[in-house]
Amino acid sequence: MKNPLENSLPQQGITLINDALEKYANNQQPIDDFLYQLLSDSNAYSSEADIKQTVVQISATIDAISLAYSDIQRYKSNGLSLNIWLRDNLNKAIKDLPQTEQDSIIEAAKTAMNSGNVALFKQLSNGETDINVIAELASSSFTDLNKDAIATNLKDELKLNTLLSAIALETVSTDSQQESTIAQAYFDAPLDAETDNDVKKVVAAAVEIAKKNKLLVEELNEASTIQITATVDAGLTSAKVAYKVEQKELEPIDALDYLIDKAAARVMAVVDVTCKTVGGNIGATVGAAIGGLFNPAAAVLGAKVGRVIGAAAGKKVAELVNTGVSIVASAAKSAVRTVCETASRAWEGVKSVWNSIFG
Repeated sequence: MKNPLENSLPQQGITLINDALEKYANNQQPIDDFLYQLLSDSNAYSSEADIKQTVVQISATIDAISLAYSDIQRYKSNGLSLNIWLRDNLNKAIKDLPQTEQDSIIEAAKTAMNSGNVALFKQLSNGETDINVIAELASSSFTDLNKDAIATNLKDELKLNTLLSAIALETVSTDSQQESTIAQAYFDAPLDAETDNDVKKVVAAAVEIAKKNKLLVEELNEASTIQITATVDAGLTSAKVAYKVEQKELEPIDALDYLIDKAAARVMAVVDVTCKTVGGNIGATVGAAIGGLFNPAAAVLGAKVGRVIGAAAGKKVAELVNTGVSIVASAAKSAVRTVCETASRAWEGVKSVWNSIFG
């Protein structure tokens, strides 16, 4: 399947990532100091304040995703579901806002997630399908029992997006890259190793520099630092999961569950960091931020970055990542089919072309 966004990260952007990894391999500074120096040396920023704000947002976003994922696991260890975690953390993030603003954030988040999934499904089908799989919200009022319904609906949207993104990863490729000991160590380390976050921050900074130099596709050149960082986190996480699946360290179904939890952590981190760092029309800003995570361009950029890091880890790792990506994508296709069949209206819209799209 040819991907129309395959060039979402041109060679100049890939070179920026490779150069950043090479510099980081010899780094002795605290991570934020290294990021500041990397951004400063790029000459892509107009002021010191801009550089400092970018460093803060990169670090805050990656750290927030990591903390949110740990909190999801704490909930699950206590027998509580991802739905409940989403409900509680949405409530914590927006409870101090006026009710109308809370409702606006929910409506914007749902619209962004749903629109992104429809667009990604359409892209993966080469324009053959234009379906809305997940039901509309009966109400976006974030009150009482409706909080549970909202959390369940948003979880279904992010689950679908995770599955479609896993399939999208299979459509993206990259050539062999300059090998990096940092990239090799990233894949060899366990999932959620202490070193993972710093590697993600370095790569996010490199992609930010590419964005500042207008090297990404147009819509991503206008993305926020928070969106770019979360997209990089998604791509690197998916590539590492694929590697672990191929190495038999993780079963495909467990890999999908892990990626769904990570996606939930990513969405809540973006909501939380955005609410803390913007003023004015928070609902529209949150909607735009989430939309930036769910659109096809972001999915492909994340996939491309993940493949670049896999290639940088050496030929053997790259081959294992490629195989793992196909295994996870196959599991994701089965799961998407189940989701579509459950939503009978969606299955009616896609079943006639299913084999040609996902066969």
